[in-house]
Amino acid sequence: MSFKLTALITLLFAMFVRGFATDYRVVSEKNDFGGITSEFSYHNGDEFYNKFGIERSIAFYDYAKIIKKAEFYFLPDAAKEKGYAKRIEYYNDKGKIVSNEVIQTDEFSRKENYFRHTEYFDAKGEKERVDYFYTQAFADKNGYERATLIVAGGFTREWDYYFTPGYIGQNGISIRKDYYITDPYGKEKIKDTVLYDKDTNEIKRTR
Repeated sequence: MSFKLTALITLLFAMFVRGFATDYRVVSEKNDFGGITSEFSYHNGDEFYNKFGIERSIAFYDYAKIIKKAEFYFLPDAAKEKGYAKRIEYYNDKGKIVSNEVIQTDEFSRKENYFRHTEYFDAKGEKERVDYFYTQAFADKNGYERATLIVAGGFTREWDYYFTPGYIGQNGISIRKDYYITDPYGKEKIKDTVLYDKDTNEIKRTR
């Protein structure tokens, strides 16, 4: 799902979600944010159902009735197409999205090798970081179980790889950081690679 679609869903959800839902109920009168938690169910003819393939959502509001968190559950066809089993969005005090967590479907995880990822957005709504969590099979084969992508202006700035305990024990490397630069033609390439030991001390740098 693109960020534009994310923003659209956020806008619709924050402003009109109750009107687009066929069924609505209050799940809790007071949640961890101090407000109510509501569940919305969508059916054929509802905007979320037909346009986005969402069959159910849960909204968590604070005491000021500002949305703080939203969970989205997808129809089987939409889940298969997007690879989303569940999507969770988090919002700031102004109801603006700050992060988005996606739990991938089993089929997607087997194909793409990660089962969850979380996107983080800056104050302007631009994506600035993505955390990827890899399957056990992938981690056993490649040595790292998590990776973080840092972006700026739409370009890759950094990839950080976090290794498994087994890999650390055998190789003495816990983290690898690849720093990128972008040439005048928009081509990205690695400028520096830095390796860290189990205590996160720098042990090697290559250029």
